[in-house]
Amino acid sequence: MEKIDYKDVELLKDYVTQGGKIIPSRISGVCTSNQRKLKIAVRRARNVALLSPMKGYVPQQLSTDRRFLVKPTSVISTGNAEDIGTDNQENNDS
Repeated sequence: MEKIDYKDVELLKDYVTQGGKIIPSRISGVCTSNQRKLKIAVRRARNVALLSPMKGYVPQQLSTDRRFLVKPTSVISTGNAEDIGTDNQENNDS
């Protein structure tokens, strides 16, 4: 068996059922040490959302850095007590 890496989703999908369970070594024919490596790799891939533990998951192609996909949010004033006090003074001066 080639090197087992958690980022190699195509390899890992061969050892995971459509329901998301890891295929036992007695069925897949993988030796004990490689089965352990597969188990760790599948868990890591699930943790970083490359594989889903659920049925019917379709992984996305990550061709760009995710940091650039996040849209910046605007800052909303919470209305501190100092801000409210200055607003009232401005209205009273008029």
